[in-house]
Amino acid sequence: MNTRLMTLLIVLPLIIKADNSVLKMRGVIEPGQENHLVLRGVTNIFAPSDVYTVRALTDKDTVLLRGEVTESLDPSSKAVLGAKNNPMMPIAWLHPYKVNGGTAGITFATTTGASVDLLNEDLRRLIVNATYHLTGLEVPALANVTPVDSYKPSFYGFFGKEHWEELKLKVEDFD
Repeated sequence: MNTRLMTLLIVLPLIIKADNSVLKMRGVIEPGQENHLVLRGVTNIFAPSDVYTVRALTDKDTVLLRGEVTESLDPSSKAVLGAKNNPMMPIAWLHPYKVNGGTAGITFATTTGASVDLLNEDLRRLIVNATYHLTGLEVPALANVTPVDSYKPSFYGFFGKEHWEELKLKVEDFD
């Protein structure tokens, strides 16, 4: 395996804005990156998370995907016109780095990854592919990203104590 230091990160770098009320996100492959190994088998990313403004990329970063803000939770919804998509923000990229006096490496970063975002098969595949790629393993033509068990995430948000008491959940409810 390659001796360079490699890292996988799911981050929210320098988040400036997010409007999680109605608008949602479709992943758009960055022109010129269609054949990148991390994008192998990734064709349709749609997530209920919003697109975040990212302002910390460098000219050394490789943008893989940009987020197109859409009108609704419907994957076939239209792109929002105007400033929210001009420019489209990066949602997945690779960043090279070098530790002072040490080894060079590459990180993968994405602003997606909320529990409900991971219901999207291609988003899971993107993260799995990045893991294969950054650890020096061969990226499969179509990585199997089927959850090994039932996956029923709850939507993110802030809930008061009453919400959880009404659910009356017990540990055995999750077996």
